Amino acid sequence: MREILLPLACGLAASLALTPLAMAAARRAGVVDRPVKDRWNRREVPLLGGVAIFAAFLLAVLVSGGFRGPALAVLPGAVLLFATGIIDDLRGLRPSTKLVAQVVAAALLVIAGVEARFADERVLTISLTILWVVGITNALNLIDNMDGLCAGVGTLAAGALAAYALRFSVEPFPEIARVALALAGAQAGFLVFNVNPARVFMGDAGALTIGYLLAALSIAGTYEHAGSLFLILAVPVLVLAVPILDTTFVTVMRRLSGRRVTQGGADHVSHRLVALGMSERRAVFFLWSVCAILAGLGVLMSYLDLLANLFFLGVSVVAVVILALVLGEVAIYRPRSGPPEAATGEEEIRKIFRNYFRGSALVLLDTLLTGLAYTGAYLVKFEGRVPEFDRARLLESLPVVIIARTIFFHAFGLYRGFWRYFGVRDLLAVLRAVVAGSAASVIAVVLLFRFEGYSRALFVVDAMVVFLLVSGSRFLFRALFESRSFPDRGRRTLILGAGDAGEVTVRALRTREGGPWVPAGFLDGDSGLRARRILGVPVLGSPEDFERFARETRAEELVIAVALTGGEEARWHDRARAVGLAVSRSPVLTGFTRLDGPPGSHMAEVDRPGGEG
Repeated sequence: MREILLPLACGLAASLALTPLAMAAARRAGVVDRPVKDRWNRREVPLLGGVAIFAAFLLAVLVSGGFRGPALAVLPGAVLLFATGIIDDLRGLRPSTKLVAQVVAAALLVIAGVEARFADERVLTISLTILWVVGITNALNLIDNMDGLCAGVGTLAAGALAAYALRFSVEPFPEIARVALALAGAQAGFLVFNVNPARVFMGDAGALTIGYLLAALSIAGTYEHAGSLFLILAVPVLVLAVPILDTTFVTVMRRLSGRRVTQGGADHVSHRLVALGMSERRAVFFLWSVCAILAGLGVLMSYLDLLANLFFLGVSVVAVVILALVLGEVAIYRPRSGPPEAATGEEEIRKIFRNYFRGSALVLLDTLLTGLAYTGAYLVKFEGRVPEFDRARLLESLPVVIIARTIFFHAFGLYRGFWRYFGVRDLLAVLRAVVAGSAASVIAVVLLFRFEGYSRALFVVDAMVVFLLVSGSRFLFRALFESRSFPDRGRRTLILGAGDAGEVTVRALRTREGGPWVPAGFLDGDSGLRARRILGVPVLGSPEDFERFARETRAEELVIAVALTGGEEARWHDRARAVGLAVSRSPVLTGFTRLDGPPGSHMAEVDRPGGEG
């Protein structure tokens, strides 16, 4: 226990002591991050937090045993990137210069004997090692875009790498675990000052160094200890899944939107979560949670067999893809300037490609879900350990099951709908497609393999699991999209009328111009609705208490969502103006305008819900 606590505690204590000193030095030297138009930060914050992190890391390693073995191997590259980051924080460097430094640091790691040796051909392993180190280093630098995000993810990743090294330790205490714990402690101490609202930033001196150390430790901690090629490849990816997801997602979305990949902007995963309605703190905590779950899963997989590992890895991929699809629906980019004809043509090309990409992703996602369900049925039947004979039956019949299900999923129209509007009719279509696909799978297995060695109960379990996974993935997508909360700040609005009309009004406020608009609550005469919520917005009470609720909620506007007579509407105008509120009608009151009269004949009629209003 002492070996675990010493590097962790030393890193934590040193960082807690050194970070305030770095903050003071940055202020005196004028090394501060100033607001930039296309970046997230909106105030001046001292940099040089990375100096405190790296100094605390060095001190913790020295106190706990010094630099030897893997610790010594990662040191030269870490020093090089720390120096590069310091120069960039003080004077600024071109991206190409920083990239050259990253390549050199990765090469120094290979020279020291640390590389991903998962193949016999060293040219391949050396090339992939350099690509991995450079990619992860940049990925950590890119997620340093919101208070506490990079340091929190880095702390969790370092802790997971330490746990993995301890799992396969053949020494009394492995060097990889000691160095990773020192890094985790140094980041945790800095995080105290970096959570929202941040009092200090780590700068490139911190982000580049942390990214390099995590990339190097993830290689050194797997290729020597892992018992299979699968773990060598899967564990680093899961532990560092959040920065990998962010980098991949931003790159794809910028390309689809016709923007340069190197162009900065508030379009990262964290920014899109805020655009969905999360606060900064909630968005960062959400990504911390994702990192903790996936990193923990990476460590857990070292205790499972290959089939179970493939299942859990597939589940992780599905969850990440669904999250990416939800975030892809968020409108971030503004229309580009230029000639109208060129802009229209460019937008059409992007729209076609985006729809093609989304459609292909959904088909591939269902294919993966089908394979997961069939594999999961075997794991359930044999309690996680599938015998060799039954594993052979699984592998020979899996392609047949996937083909049958894919054909019937397409035939029953599962790819013609929008997941964000998934409802009961779509659920029934999934049920019919699953039943038909299961029947076709059984028939195909009988014809091809005579059903020898197969279990009827297994296909029943498979049908249940695939129905839950396919319908659940769509409901999860809709739930994530519709669970968007409104921003904390904006024009607060009271809504007169709850129920269906109130629900439509709340949805309309999300896209209303002149916002952001924040629904403060509903007023409704139905006592059965009191203290309830509609789309997360509370029903405050009776319209009789309008003036009190207007003061308590600090509302700026009243939106009428019920049909009123002319006299009633005039009285509400007077009441709202008396307390300083603007008044508007909900779009739900515009009704349906009939245009079936003869041209020029003034025979159009308007149908309004609930009668004239």
